[in-house]
Amino acid sequence: MSPRTRLRATAALVMAATATVAPAAAAAPHAHHSRTHARRHRQHKPPTICPGARLPQVTVSPLPGTPDASPQTQVSFLGAKAGQLRSISVIGSQSGRHTGALRSYAAAAGASFLPSAPFAEGERVTVCATVATTGGPRRVATSFLVASPAKLDYQAPFEAPGTRGDAQAYHSTDVKPPKVSIIHAAEASSAPGYVLATPYAGPAEHGAMIFESSGRLIWFHRPPNPNWGIANLSVQEWAGHEDLVWWQGQINTYGFGQGEDVIANDAYEQVARVRGGNGLQADLHDAALTASGAAFLTVYYPVHVRVPSSGAGGSTAARRPSGASGSSDASRSIVVLDCAVQEIDVSTGLVMWEWHSLGHVPLGESRSRAPRSGPYDYFHLGSLQQLPNGDLLIAARNASAVYDVRFHSGRVAWRLGGRRSSFELGPGVQLVAPEEAQMLPGERLAIYDGGAARGSAPRGVIVQLEPSAKTASLAPGGELRADGGGPRNVGEGGLQALPGGGSLVGWGGLPGFTEFGPEGAVVYEARFPHSEVGYRVRRAPWQGTPAAPPNVVASTNATSTTVYASWNGATGVSAWRLLAGASPAALEPVATAPVSGFETAISTQPSAYVQAQALGPAGEVLSESKTIAGGG
Repeated sequence: MSPRTRLRATAALVMAATATVAPAAAAAPHAHHSRTHARRHRQHKPPTICPGARLPQVTVSPLPGTPDASPQTQVSFLGAKAGQLRSISVIGSQSGRHTGALRSYAAAAGASFLPSAPFAEGERVTVCATVATTGGPRRVATSFLVASPAKLDYQAPFEAPGTRGDAQAYHSTDVKPPKVSIIHAAEASSAPGYVLATPYAGPAEHGAMIFESSGRLIWFHRPPNPNWGIANLSVQEWAGHEDLVWWQGQINTYGFGQGEDVIANDAYEQVARVRGGNGLQADLHDAALTASGAAFLTVYYPVHVRVPSSGAGGSTAARRPSGASGSSDASRSIVVLDCAVQEIDVSTGLVMWEWHSLGHVPLGESRSRAPRSGPYDYFHLGSLQQLPNGDLLIAARNASAVYDVRFHSGRVAWRLGGRRSSFELGPGVQLVAPEEAQMLPGERLAIYDGGAARGSAPRGVIVQLEPSAKTASLAPGGELRADGGGPRNVGEGGLQALPGGGSLVGWGGLPGFTEFGPEGAVVYEARFPHSEVGYRVRRAPWQGTPAAPPNVVASTNATSTTVYASWNGATGVSAWRLLAGASPAALEPVATAPVSGFETAISTQPSAYVQAQALGPAGEVLSESKTIAGGG
């Protein structure tokens, strides 16, 4: 069989796997879907890859037709308990039959088959299993290709110049987060809650920060590794409580991250770390916890892909990773950044479900051209949101589109924008570089549309969808722009829909953020130092009582002892009480002062030993510092 013939056979088998195993999902119509194409699709008779396989009640990942599964991939069976799975057969076209262990999920019915050895790059893997059900045994299957992973020369993000005056500084702690300048003081109509941000490049210290609308710092957390960054700080519900979630890891100049997501409680104690599976690492762009105990993560995966020598687009190219049988003399290999979504069982770390953009969105949908050197970031997954019906809403910056992805099958239900929009776009709706999308009640979409790299001013847009008419229009007051506009950001940013109908838009590298009221008027605006760079900014109510005690430091001269007190992360402190004495056992209250910013200074007569107590609104003692020498 010639290479060209093998290629056609491989492509047919990929399509067959999807058609045979995945439940049918009606794709939204668009203008370019011809009747001829539909007839050919109906006439296609796929071969059987697993005798007796029917439409499954169980979703098997890697999804059928995945063109670039990791060699370290596990096989995920979501929807059936481990005890229901029988006769699991996992066979690689090169590596042969694989043995392995079956491990159950804690968050949902299902289990993963963990092969004892990795798969071979470029081979096809066929999976068959029997599921015991009340209606009798049912066969499920999947078939996928294994990727040829690419190695990149990862570099840290750029450092911007600045001055010491750009950073905050305190006596009681060595944290130095960037200053916050208030451009428009928060009005009474501004949404409640603190501001959450994650500066990762610039003159000040990098990390996660929470602060009041006034700019007063509440909490700052530096990454555990000085070469790491932090991104995407948010408040999410976890195990019945409101917890903090953030990403930490290495941020590179290719525009994605390699690290892990962290869940921390209101005492700022880390209760879980969520890592990517199948040999891949969690990306910085998004993480969404579920009520069942799982988490959806974004993942970037550089792989070798063969494309026509004349270009880097087209659905055929998207289905042919390097190493797969059927290469052509009229093709070349490039490195593509595939974007994946993984549902991770947080308790066990197992992969419950996995979706790859290369398996469902061809390279030809990209608005970005392949570079002369370096990886081709054709899709650039910026955000994800699980919708009430289980679908995933995905924003793809470099495809200039927002996608609705069917959860089980992974198929694209509809596209908004891009080259194949399922909706007719009204004036002002055409997207340039959507970084984030959220579905709102009433079939409305809140989108942060970047675009500075393409010469367009970043903006927030609220889009009204009409699914039956397949139209999309700007909602009243639905275009939100930074003061002065202009293509000034560096690609980051996001839009958060707030309670009451307002929106908080973070402009990424502008670097600042603006809160708009329901009618589009500015109700709050602030900015970081000019050279600072961050990702999203969020607003959320939060109550924190740190497990660690308050910090104090004392300075004594001939006439007084001044104590500087702070409690990193505390939200309920109203005042500080100073205790002093000649020995640690002889401390007495000597002064009380209301909170005055992140750090409060209290002075008294020269004292040998001092201690500070954090007081609540009723004067109750919330916590107390260590006793330290005052020097008096």
